[in-house]
Amino acid sequence: MTTIDINLSQYPDRFKDEKISFTEGKPAFIFGRNGTGKTTITNAILEQCKDSYDVRVFKDFENVAENKQLNAIALGEENSEIQGKINDLNRKIDELNETIIDDDINYNNNLCAEFKKSESSYSECSNKIEKFFTNSAAQITNKCNLGRNYNKNNFKNDIKLNPVELKEDELKNNNSIIKEDKKEIVNLSPIEDYELKKILTSANEIIRTETPQPTNLPELSDNPDKQNFARQGMKLHEPGDKCSFCGSIFEENRWSELSRFFNEELAKTEERINHELDYISKIEKQIDEIKRIEPEMFYEHLLKEVSEVNNLITSRVNEIKIFLSIIKGALLEKQKSPFVKLDPIKEDIPKSFEDINNRIKQLVDDANNFTNEISERKTKAEKAIRLSYVAQLLKEFDYTKNNEQLSILKSLMDSKKEEIEKIKEDIRGKKEDIKDLISKTKNEQLAATKINQLLKQFGINSFSLELVQNPDNKQKGQYQILGYNGKLRNVENLSRGEMNIVAFLYFIFKLDEEGDSSNPRIIIFDDPMTSNDDVTQYLMISELQRIYLAMINKKGYFIVLTHNCHFYLNVRKSQEKFYKKYDNIHLLSDGNKTSIQPIRKGDCDLHTSYELLWIELKFLYVENKPALMISCCRRICETFEKFNGIEEFYKGSNKSAKKLFDVNVHSIDDLDSEQIGKTKEEIIEILKELFRSNNAEDHFTKYWEQDDSSNNIR
Repeated sequence: MTTIDINLSQYPDRFKDEKISFTEGKPAFIFGRNGTGKTTITNAILEQCKDSYDVRVFKDFENVAENKQLNAIALGEENSEIQGKINDLNRKIDELNETIIDDDINYNNNLCAEFKKSESSYSECSNKIEKFFTNSAAQITNKCNLGRNYNKNNFKNDIKLNPVELKEDELKNNNSIIKEDKKEIVNLSPIEDYELKKILTSANEIIRTETPQPTNLPELSDNPDKQNFARQGMKLHEPGDKCSFCGSIFEENRWSELSRFFNEELAKTEERINHELDYISKIEKQIDEIKRIEPEMFYEHLLKEVSEVNNLITSRVNEIKIFLSIIKGALLEKQKSPFVKLDPIKEDIPKSFEDINNRIKQLVDDANNFTNEISERKTKAEKAIRLSYVAQLLKEFDYTKNNEQLSILKSLMDSKKEEIEKIKEDIRGKKEDIKDLISKTKNEQLAATKINQLLKQFGINSFSLELVQNPDNKQKGQYQILGYNGKLRNVENLSRGEMNIVAFLYFIFKLDEEGDSSNPRIIIFDDPMTSNDDVTQYLMISELQRIYLAMINKKGYFIVLTHNCHFYLNVRKSQEKFYKKYDNIHLLSDGNKTSIQPIRKGDCDLHTSYELLWIELKFLYVENKPALMISCCRRICETFEKFNGIEEFYKGSNKSAKKLFDVNVHSIDDLDSEQIGKTKEEIIEILKELFRSNNAEDHFTKYWEQDDSSNNIR
């Protein structure tokens, strides 16, 4: 017969042995307490044999699931798997619904509550701002005399225009524009400019001219005042006249001397000076006649500019007059001293009237433009004043801060709302997934009928299965639970044992229904007993025996793993050459790793739960685990004490043994540590002494068989 070896070397932390073997046609019964690696072995078989064998595994009630929506169970591996997914989806839907349910009392911290809080905060801030809009619109209406033509919507629109608060002079200026009456078009001629540079040049030429003296008159030489006096006298007297100054007769020869002294060149110079002085006087007169701009011709908002231009005209006129006065003085000085060459005039030439004329032109243009656009200008001024008030109110309210706060609150509210919508969409999606899963369920009526028959056959009347008849729900393979009285039972009240027996019988039914497969079968029952009573245990044992007895010496593998000593002992049907027909294996743990120990004869197998304690004790003795031996010793003593009705098992000097067992069994120290301070031999000697003191040394010897302890375990 074929043997399969399951490799356990990939679990070095779980098992001491590197493999476990199974023989085809030879049912295998594996006993091991919880935690010794039964499920690990099952998974290893499934993983390593799934490609070459038809591996069937029964684990608890994996092929049965509760359907709370229909108050039923889903029957069948596929239906159960689907129902599990449906249950997961329904659970997730319930969890999601809890996040968005509108219930302030029971769900005051869920997403819906958070949304309502954010919505309330947003509304409070929004109402505050809206109230500000309304009140502000009323204030501006009063200040600007707008009547019913201005409301909070107008105020909101004004905010979008980025209003600016006007300075005091700007506000005054705009108010004056509003009050203005329309004026006539202004026409102003530009101020005439004068050739001041040319005057300066001409004057310098005159005063720098050297007039020759043909006759030397000592009494007049180098004395401009005397020369000027003499010239005046010649203008007032003729030869023969009596001198008005000295009373002497003005003689002819003196006239001739003076005439030669004051020659023709001097006359020309004097004529030039007189001409230049006349021209300057003319210009001075013209400058004095320059008119200032009349303020009445201009609008109030331009009066400041008018004043500035007028001041500029006055200043420029004064500069020119001073300039001309300086030139005039220099010419008069030359007139007094015609024969003296004077220093040139170095006075700066005043600016022309060009810049002033430009300002006058601009002023006239502004005035005339305003006249032509007075209606629009007034409207613009009214708007500027209104927006200035808007800006002022926004500043007082700290609108920017409040509006930013509103935006933050709206963003938070929208975010919460979006989260809720996503959750609702997720719920809708999951409900669609449930519909899709329901469409994939299969009818298992035949299996349910067979399960009911087996339950009735073995006298199990506490419940039966009935197909759910619900045309609105297309989910198949759903069965309600009927009690012994035929009334509907709540599926949530179905015990683990009842769920387990339904799952077990369905698994058996599918094995029988599908028959032999093309690949050899490996049938595994991984701890099939789960809270089952004696009747259901008997049913399970009978069905298991029916299956594995039919497989002895035939194709396929049958494996049962259990932690239930009673089940292990009773599921095996005694036959001739029992240990040759069956594989019997014990899984024994030393606290760290599990040993796989085949049982090849009855003397080494366990027959009661009590015997198992002695087997474990021997195993731990061989493995040199005194700390774990303490626990076995304590349970052996407690079992013997209760079974034999001994009132005081630990008496006399043996009371220290009880303290040893109690303290070390309840210790939280590491199991590998040597906290007990006793060797394995000392512990066995203490146990032996306990039985000797209770007149049960033969009992100890029977179960311990110390001389052959290392061999009898196998």
